[in-house]
Amino acid sequence: MQQMQQQMQQQQEQQQQQQRRQMMSPLLQQQQQQQQQQQQQQQQERAVHRHQWSQETAPRLFGLSGAARPAASIPLSPAAAADAADAAAETPQEKTEETVETPREGAETPKEAEETPKKETTAAEAAAEEQPAAKETPTPPAATEGEKETETKEEKPKETVDAAAAAATLAAGREEMEREAQRVAEQMQQQEQQREEKEEQQQEQQQQQEQQQQQQQQQQQAADEGREGRRREAAHGRDSLEKALAAKIEKLNLTEQETKEFVDTKGTQKK
Repeated sequence: MQQMQQQMQQQQEQQQQQQRRQMMSPLLQQQQQQQQQQQQQQQQERAVHRHQWSQETAPRLFGLSGAARPAASIPLSPAAAADAADAAAETPQEKTEETVETPREGAETPKEAEETPKKETTAAEAAAEEQPAAKETPTPPAATEGEKETETKEEKPKETVDAAAAAATLAAGREEMEREAQRVAEQMQQQEQQREEKEEQQQEQQQQQEQQQQQQQQQQQAADEGREGRRREAAHGRDSLEKALAAKIEKLNLTEQETKEFVDTKGTQKK
């Protein structure tokens, strides 16, 4: 019984392991697919964010007008941004030289001519101040690392939830298998009890049959002995009767001779 129970337990453990593998493989595939989809979405969002940033911030940094703005489909690189800043810093000097050489051209007054270099120099200073910010444009990778950390932090709860769900399903399957094993063990115990009871009943029936056979044999033996005794008695009686008859016959024979002899003697005497 113990060996059979051990074999049943081993088979159940193997079945549980197979079920766990079958249950874990689709969960892992789903997790991998979800991670890939999330990574693709994040990459797309980052690309859109960089594109918008290049469209919105680059023209403001380098003082470009709407007409001279670069194409939306071509983002500015850090080197191109630095060249544009240098060009913006050189243009005010050229304009000041032109204004000094031709002070009376156009409808501008001397005051206006003096104000325009000031405005242009302030624009150049603003561009020079904003140039470090333009050189710091390769910051998105650092942001991506932070986003990766946030993503990993967001993915960890999902993984824990999935792991908890898998553990719950495994625990439920284990409990179900244990209940099934207990039910099978109870059935086997009941079958064993029934088999033992049947064996006891068969043994009792066999004992009763043996007793009946012994009684029948004893009765048959007694009957045989009675018949044999009666046969012996009959034979003895027959022998005794035969002897008695023989004795009587002998006596009768003697009497007949005696009678003959007596008759003969009487006849002779009469003569």
